[in-house]
Amino acid sequence: MRFGIDRKDREKGHSDSNSRSNRKKILLVSPFPLMRGGVQLFLLNLVRALPQEEYSFTWYCRGIEDASLAEEFVVEGVRIVSELPPSSGMGGLAKQFYCFGQLYRLCREEKFQLIHIHTSNLRFQAEALLAAIHAGIKYRIAHGHSVPRGTNRLKAGCLRWLIRHTTAKIAACSSWAAEYMCGQKHIDEAMIFTNCIDTERFAFSAEKRASCRKRLGLEDNALVIGHVGSFTYLKNHRFLLETFRIAAEKNSQARLLLVGGGEFMNQIKEQAVGCALAEKVIFAGVTDRVDEYLSAMDAFVLPSIEEGLSFVSLEAQASGLRCLVSDVVPPEARIREDFAVMPLADGAQAWADWLLSLKPVAEGARAGAWKEIRDAGCDIREVGRYARKLYQADYFKK
Repeated sequence: MRFGIDRKDREKGHSDSNSRSNRKKILLVSPFPLMRGGVQLFLLNLVRALPQEEYSFTWYCRGIEDASLAEEFVVEGVRIVSELPPSSGMGGLAKQFYCFGQLYRLCREEKFQLIHIHTSNLRFQAEALLAAIHAGIKYRIAHGHSVPRGTNRLKAGCLRWLIRHTTAKIAACSSWAAEYMCGQKHIDEAMIFTNCIDTERFAFSAEKRASCRKRLGLEDNALVIGHVGSFTYLKNHRFLLETFRIAAEKNSQARLLLVGGGEFMNQIKEQAVGCALAEKVIFAGVTDRVDEYLSAMDAFVLPSIEEGLSFVSLEAQASGLRCLVSDVVPPEARIREDFAVMPLADGAQAWADWLLSLKPVAEGARAGAWKEIRDAGCDIREVGRYARKLYQADYFKK
């Protein structure tokens, strides 16, 4: 499916082919569906940071699961091409040939000047890069957003060699992601494009805290442990719920607030019922009011099995929350002192003990945390600077 119109065209009510032809044509590619995830929000920040009179974006993705988010991209003038096949229902080799052919045809038809591929799946990166080369796209960027686990070392080494020799630039969200994309010997070849957030929006608000906790039926003395993320295997909600079960046995005022949606949500709800925690676990669902929920929390937990430089780890810190994350979270995510790292191997008991050791934090102590995130260079106003550095003018010379 393809949709999306130029914002200028909509405002004028007619097509302006001359203005479009003068803009730099960039193809964004990701093997993910259009939903509220880290890579998708990164791309939204990216296109918002660059002037539409200079850049024209097309996004090639795998289906649309969030129509409201898709509309936000359309408002920014992004054309969405959701022609990647679903992750299931097609054999591996057939899917690879199909993806290669579809991407090759799109590149040939549209004559993009630059392709920017967003995934840490090395095989997909290589396939997309080869399709772009055969279609005649001269400038190609491979962008890694996480460090996948369990990758075959020999296969990964071959793919890294191919990626290094078929790109103009490699970008990554962290030093760990850069090493995964390039290999240890070539890590300096990658540009670190850190994730950025609207720090002021996620600043702690006593008013938001009070109204959100009232809406959720939370008492003033409730210890609210929170998590924001899709219900997927990699986010590790089962471990989180087990951690909370142990903590709730010793603190009757503990509550678990889960923000997000996804394929495993019903399973986690069943687990909560099985642990007799149904009345203490709140499933808030998918929302664009994450800032309010963060203000309502007392601690933030991220027990991911695999994770990049997640937006929510920055948002939680901007809200002044004490954070406990697994050791797969890259070190660049730690900006404030109240950011603890613990291996999953330590077990749910150790994680629960950390939560139970927390002392109340005065609201005033949380209020200025967003400035620390801003001063660390993770404010959304920095995205334009990063993007212009990545999309060098030389890329677009004919």
